[in-house]
Amino acid sequence: MKKILFVICSSALILSCNSKDDNKLSINHINSKDSILITASLSTSNNVYKEYDKKILPYLEKYVALLENGSINNYDWVNNCSCNIGLLAQLTSNKTEKELYTELHNDTDFNNWADKMSKRFPYFETGSWTNRVNYYCGITNRKVSGIIGDLQNAGFTASDISSLEFLSDKNILQFTNIETEVNKYYADKDNLIKYLQAWIFILKSTKI
Repeated sequence: MKKILFVICSSALILSCNSKDDNKLSINHINSKDSILITASLSTSNNVYKEYDKKILPYLEKYVALLENGSINNYDWVNNCSCNIGLLAQLTSNKTEKELYTELHNDTDFNNWADKMSKRFPYFETGSWTNRVNYYCGITNRKVSGIIGDLQNAGFTASDISSLEFLSDKNILQFTNIETEVNKYYADKDNLIKYLQAWIFILKSTKI
């Protein structure tokens, strides 16, 4: 329970860095096991998805293609260099897994802070991308650079990064058949693919 509360609190801080629109979509969607079949009526007058920067689309499409064709065969959610965000970070920064690991390892500002936090809070995850982006945006408001800077320069916001780590964006999930009640559903590669496909659909179906 403590771990769940910690994650919720961290996510709340990150979401506070990004504005949300309360408008809703009129949606009819059909989900199958292997693909997303969607029909939707999207109002051209509202910008419910305006927080998504359309320049992220090529990265998402490339990410899905690599996952589907087997080019990415080292997916591992518990490894922050080859998890949902780690793999994306490699694409946006043109770094290898080894180079990404070195940069994360050498991020002394974050690592020193994370070490202190892990001693204070038993459930603090030092390898969490949510905690990393929270450090630069939600807590210290430090100048963003390095990998987080690469992700943000590519168009991904703090909440995009945190939500992708846990596949938790409800705007995106409503276009999928991902069973969020399943334990650690966010650590499943197939669910990651579905999530990315739905995100791509949203970006292609809205006027921003």
